[in-house]
Amino acid sequence: MPGNTKLVRTVDHLAYLSVIVPLMTIPQFITIFAHHNASNLSLITWGTYLVSAVYWTTYGWLHKEAPIWFPNSLMVLVDIGVVVGILLYG
Repeated sequence: MPGNTKLVRTVDHLAYLSVIVPLMTIPQFITIFAHHNASNLSLITWGTYLVSAVYWTTYGWLHKEAPIWFPNSLMVLVDIGVVVGILLYG
């Protein structure tokens, strides 16, 4: 733990809110598969998001930092779904 100040404790607790980001991507995933359309999405963009999430998941896992690896592992799952949707319906 870097310190015991109130600011550090607050930031540490807020780090767990990072699971919101993968949750906010789920509607995109649902839209792709409900409408069978991903023509307006970029494979390069979503592929890059996926590579980044895999990197940060690995980094967080190796450094035993759950606030890093956990939300990014969720992001990997969602990004895989979106990339598959783009490949199928793009």
